[in-house]
Amino acid sequence: MKNISKKILASILCLGMVIVFSIPISASNEVTLMIDDESYYHTDSEAYSSAPDAVQEIMDMQNEITLSLSKENYRYVYDYDLIKDIVYAFDFSEFNELTGQNLTPETYLEIAIEGIESVEFPMMETYAYTTGPMCGYTMTQTIWNSRREFRSKSATTSHAYKLRLDAASLNAAWAMTKAENTVLLMGLYVAYPGLKWAVLAGGVVKSIPVNWMNGVANSISKNNYNGCGTVLDVNKVGWYSSWNQLNN
Repeated sequence: MKNISKKILASILCLGMVIVFSIPISASNEVTLMIDDESYYHTDSEAYSSAPDAVQEIMDMQNEITLSLSKENYRYVYDYDLIKDIVYAFDFSEFNELTGQNLTPETYLEIAIEGIESVEFPMMETYAYTTGPMCGYTMTQTIWNSRREFRSKSATTSHAYKLRLDAASLNAAWAMTKAENTVLLMGLYVAYPGLKWAVLAGGVVKSIPVNWMNGVANSISKNNYNGCGTVLDVNKVGWYSSWNQLNN
């Protein structure tokens, strides 16, 4: 079963989206096929039902945005005013209280539009795979509001180590000014897109991003219990879940 963290982060429900696969770095065979969203939707359903009410509400809002999108020439086509209306109608207060964030309609609209404009859909993807149950993949699925990262056992161990190291470095380097801390977080956002919300908030206390990185490290380490590796699902507002690849 997937491990859902209700204290800090959870996964996101994403409907009706094409999945963009990167090329994995290790596996035994290759296949070329059209990518769809069936596996993403299936595995996120449980995360939705297990999430706190405030998280389910923001998931529903994100899904409303998703349903407003169409695709043309391998890009999302969107109506800015419609998405703005959806975002500005959402009350972020309960979500902020639950997570310690300071999301506003303005900051979330920036996250949404950046995510929508950054995705490009290839018609076909070639990627490597192993025979039998999913095991040992290293690849990434990316959609407008979240990403799913598959890592082999060794890659999971390395990623958990790096997360803890970066958390310790951020804790030690945390400055007195909001501007300096925003620069620190922007550097981490390159490696950890799930920290985008912390970059925009800028003035958040250091315990939030530090706990986020340590929490992800602990979660993937806990689920790295066999030779198959893990899956980490991270939404761009920070919520995550992780599980072992055999449970995908």
